[in-house]
Amino acid sequence: MQDDQMIQSLTPLEITLRDGEEIVLSKGRSNLPEKKLMLPGFEAVHACGPYGKMEFFHLAGQDFDIWYSNYSVRKHSTFLACGNFPVLELHASLQSDITSWWDDWKQNVQHDQQFEISYIPFINNRTEFGQGKYYSTFDIHFKPSFLRNFCPQAPALSRFLDKVDKGLCANLFEAPQFLSPRMLTLVWAMLNCNVTPAFAERYFENCVQLYLIEVLDRSNSLGSPISQSSPYDIDLAIAAKEIILGDLSEKYSIESLAKATGSNQWILQRSFKQHFGSTIFEYSQSARLELAKLQLLETNKPIQEIASQCGYHDHSNLTAAFRQKFGVSPAKYRKNFK
Repeated sequence: MQDDQMIQSLTPLEITLRDGEEIVLSKGRSNLPEKKLMLPGFEAVHACGPYGKMEFFHLAGQDFDIWYSNYSVRKHSTFLACGNFPVLELHASLQSDITSWWDDWKQNVQHDQQFEISYIPFINNRTEFGQGKYYSTFDIHFKPSFLRNFCPQAPALSRFLDKVDKGLCANLFEAPQFLSPRMLTLVWAMLNCNVTPAFAERYFENCVQLYLIEVLDRSNSLGSPISQSSPYDIDLAIAAKEIILGDLSEKYSIESLAKATGSNQWILQRSFKQHFGSTIFEYSQSARLELAKLQLLETNKPIQEIASQCGYHDHSNLTAAFRQKFGVSPAKYRKNFK
């Protein structure tokens, strides 16, 4: 597959409703009720109609494209997208579950905050959007050459790209994975870029590489292919995640999470590891430390107060965990980066 076929603008993509109505895109932002994001270098297009509103932000990088898309759906709608070009992308759903079909072949359900790296040789997609719902996605389209740089460290990626070279539909993972706290932090860092336009492209390229490294590290950590997930397994993992993130000042035991989710400890731990790529302890600590990092940069709260908010009732415990993960103390991190 030729690299120059991989990166395409939205222009060649034909989007229609299932009843045949064509979606006409216009340049500029819509009036979707979303905070103004700092996206230097991005271009915006939007469309609106009886179905609701949609808005796309696009950045063309060196061997990659970033797409941030939002849909505010007024009534249940089915969108059809067609394009005679291949797509190699890292796709993440940031808000609401998305159900789609490629070439009317296989139903794909991507839950809120799940991701996958996939390849399709041409676009013939059908996507369902529910009435009164808001959807948000974050996608990075790659040229194969960008990904090949990472093959020596990621055997599964090498096997995936072999299929891409043959023009075969392929997914990197056996099933969609959930974004880790670190991945979410990197996505929000890209959506809230505060560097000058002169450095924006380099900033986004570095963020894309770091994000991709996290994704490939997940692939490596899974090792052998994971078993097919049941809806129960997915719901169980999501329920535990929501309890953890609902109050990061609380440190939940496996036993208490199992009781709260109506499961047993072994099933809960297996389901969580399968979908989030880390143990419950690792995920919880990562989420707490990412929150601490955010609080250090965006507030003037004392470190002891931040520690308590993040589940460390002694600030020395936060300092030790923070230094182990980020290589500096919280105080030094705030001094250097605030």
